[in-house]
Amino acid sequence: DDPVHLRNYKKRIKRKKNNKNNNTINNNNNDNILNEELEDNINQTNVVNNTKAFFNMGTLNIRGMTKLKMMNIKDVLTKYNFDVLAVTETKINIKYGKFLMQEVGINKNYTMFGTIDNTNINSTGLLVFIKNNIANHVTKVQNHMGRILEINLNFSKHNKLSIISIYNKSGNSTEARNLQQTINQLVINMIKDTRRNQYQTMLLGDFNLRYAKYEKLKNRGVRIDNQLSIFKYLENHDFIDVHKDSLEIDDQQLMERFSTFSNYATFSRIDYIWMTNNLYNAVIKTNIVEYNRMDTDHKLIYVRLNRRIIISQPSLPTKIKRSYRIKYYYEELNDDDKQMITDTAAKELENRLKNYKPSNIEEKWNIYNHVISITKKSHIKHSEIKISFEKEDQDIKNTLEYRFYRYIVYIRRSLKKDKKFAMIKDNWKIIIKNLRSMIKALEINNEFYVLSYNFRKILKYTYLKEMKELYSIAYIFLNTEMIKRKEQKIMEAIAKRQQDLEYNQRHMIDNVMEREFKKINIDRLIVQDKDGEDILVTNEGEIKKLVANHFQNCAGSINCEKEIPAEWIDEYRPKEELSESTYDSVLAPITLEEIIEIGKMLPGKKANDEVYNLKGTILLPTTVLPEKGATVVSKMTRGVSQN
Repeated sequence: DDPVHLRNYKKRIKRKKNNKNNNTINNNNNDNILNEELEDNINQTNVVNNTKAFFNMGTLNIRGMTKLKMMNIKDVLTKYNFDVLAVTETKINIKYGKFLMQEVGINKNYTMFGTIDNTNINSTGLLVFIKNNIANHVTKVQNHMGRILEINLNFSKHNKLSIISIYNKSGNSTEARNLQQTINQLVINMIKDTRRNQYQTMLLGDFNLRYAKYEKLKNRGVRIDNQLSIFKYLENHDFIDVHKDSLEIDDQQLMERFSTFSNYATFSRIDYIWMTNNLYNAVIKTNIVEYNRMDTDHKLIYVRLNRRIIISQPSLPTKIKRSYRIKYYYEELNDDDKQMITDTAAKELENRLKNYKPSNIEEKWNIYNHVISITKKSHIKHSEIKISFEKEDQDIKNTLEYRFYRYIVYIRRSLKKDKKFAMIKDNWKIIIKNLRSMIKALEINNEFYVLSYNFRKILKYTYLKEMKELYSIAYIFLNTEMIKRKEQKIMEAIAKRQQDLEYNQRHMIDNVMEREFKKINIDRLIVQDKDGEDILVTNEGEIKKLVANHFQNCAGSINCEKEIPAEWIDEYRPKEELSESTYDSVLAPITLEEIIEIGKMLPGKKANDEVYNLKGTILLPTTVLPEKGATVVSKMTRGVSQN
């Protein structure tokens, strides 16, 4: 889609041509129009070349990194102005990769993160290049097996991005399928962790899996192969295959121009960029580009996003999804069943550890945990129990700005989907009536073709372009409303924190430490007596005894000394020696200089000009002592709160 200025320019050109054909414009008007077009053309060039407007990401399988290929990577970084580029199958250790990066001069503008499995250096390796100004926000880097690299970026407290790059095992042997399954499970665990910590997530790289095969099995309604289950997980958790959705790729009848891998015999699509639904709303352009055939048999895939939304997007209230707890019916197992489950799990674990040797305790536990999980689900009867949560504040969803924003998103998506296009056409007058009423209420005075009650299929792409312009307007209105609400909440939080500091220090400390309190209120119980009759218990003391007895014995085991298995003894062996200075930095008192330094690191508009809220510390404005940054009025020590 073109930028707004470019669309307006094209419309003016079209009108000029029509007017010229009808001979309805005099020469003076023609001169004025040409002058306006020349001026707009200059403005368009500035918009297109404004790199701060876009956030560019891409991925490429390089099939072994060399100095010549690194030079070509440098050219690609410059040509497409990538903010993030993930390169897979590098086959070099990280030290040598940084040397090559420095040799060709990439390190001037980019920071490199990487991973490699030193035991399989010829079949693994990932490098991720991130622009220096973006890399400054990296808070966590995690890698597994030389095939997975997770990079977390925190742009603000409520604007966090997780980039997971993957290079999966190729091949169809039993060993390859088992390794693919392990890698997929590690990636799923990472995604679960990012979702718990409220990160927006991007997953990109060489999956070495064909979505076409998964789609075919899904459409036939048959069992999905374990190594393809990652596609099912992504779809079930609101992830979108960016190129498939935006380019309308049909994987069952894949055209070669949409393939990401090709050789002399065949072609397929095995490289992907998946992202969460919120991030997909920021997509401006996607493409699959031919790369140097001398370097690789893969293509470069990239996506261009709205930088303002990626880096500065205010977080909408998190929609709480219903969670489920799995209840296993252990009481229905007999001794033979238990022995069979134990043997099955031991055999599966032996096969996993034979194919892959974990390098640390975290990888080791992930393998054990996954084996236990799949064995239980396969052999033990179970059911899912819904877990309900308290509803979050829904005020923002009741505003006209939010409803207008979501309505525009809904119409845009429906116009893009062939299956929903007919439904949009049938209900067009109702949709436009609602849209007109919202636009009138928000006092938007622009004129749009899309507001006509007469639906014309030939104008589909015109509708889409105008809906994108309306989306920008809706986002501005929503952003403005959310900023107002955020400022109001900041002021209320500051007032509450000051009040707690004076009258309720315990609550303030709990709030600063972000302690989470969970409790269950049980005011009645139904139990069975010896004859199997139900009895209602309401006595508080008796309820406590019954609940305590239940949780002590519900697992069917007795509290006793457990023997540590041989494979875990090394992990639990006590340390022979512990340095006396290990905890010195933790126990040292917080200094005034440290507080001032943290205060300077806060965003410029974090609080107002009179009070700065810093985890329980109240500061005077910098105008009091500008050379020191701020003056402490009241501070919280590690002991009691004092003035």
